[in-house]
Amino acid sequence: MWRWGEMQESDLIFDWNVVDYEFKRNASNHPHEIWFDDETLRDGLQSPSARNPTIEEKIELLTYMERLGVQKVDLGLPGAGPFHVNHIDAMLSHISDNDYQIRPGCAVRTVVSDIEPLVDLQAKHEMKIQASAFLGTSPIRQFAENWTMERILST
Repeated sequence: MWRWGEMQESDLIFDWNVVDYEFKRNASNHPHEIWFDDETLRDGLQSPSARNPTIEEKIELLTYMERLGVQKVDLGLPGAGPFHVNHIDAMLSHISDNDYQIRPGCAVRTVVSDIEPLVDLQAKHEMKIQASAFLGTSPIRQFAENWTMERILST
């Protein structure tokens, strides 16, 4: 377990401003075209200053993504509750009704209560929905929950 005296701010916060943005693509290592996975509707709304758009606004953004040729979109976190499930449901209907090519996905924690709503949405809409499953293992999460890596790996 970490103690505050042992931690540095840099251990808790990743500074995206120091990322080296020089990127040279070697076609022999990456033979496929680059494709985009838009996280605006899920991770983009994680900021405390972000407001949650209406369903209509989300569908408008989804339409722009389709027109731009974005290949995949993360529609949200269905395990976050009925509000989010309803928005995801409406966006999936819009994708289906308009024969969009964009691939839908959702973020889920590796717990049944997150995965069940995704399975239900997939069955309802009879379409594949990519599950981006994750474990909360950041140093901040470990500290807040008093978790060790051994506990995380054993659950």
